[in-house]
Amino acid sequence: MSSTRCAACKQLRRKYPSDCIFLPYFPPNNSQRFSYVHRIYGASNVGKMLQQVEEHQRGDVADSLYYEAYYRIKILYMVVLELFLFYMKKFVMYNANWLKYKLKLTYSIKMDFILSIPHFTS
Repeated sequence: MSSTRCAACKQLRRKYPSDCIFLPYFPPNNSQRFSYVHRIYGASNVGKMLQQVEEHQRGDVADSLYYEAYYRIKILYMVVLELFLFYMKKFVMYNANWLKYKLKLTYSIKMDFILSIPHFTS
């Protein structure tokens, strides 16, 4: 019986009811599909949404929920990645400018020191 549990029952670690509403739309061999939907909407909300529509529309509702959740998660990761790369670029540029300033300052101090030696000024 445990091998026929749907992805929702497996992920939520609950006892598999014989009338599980998730089984036709979240099969056990595609657990990532339910994972995306569960992360965005929550299992109880998805169950309520599926129960509110007629049975012939539930497949379309499950597909819509999956695609919306999938792209919301992927877009979020892409935005975070873009922000990370943006700030990493700023950080590298800041460090490069700081190093350039430090080298100029060090060179300037060394030149002042060298020019302050009497041997080099004459």
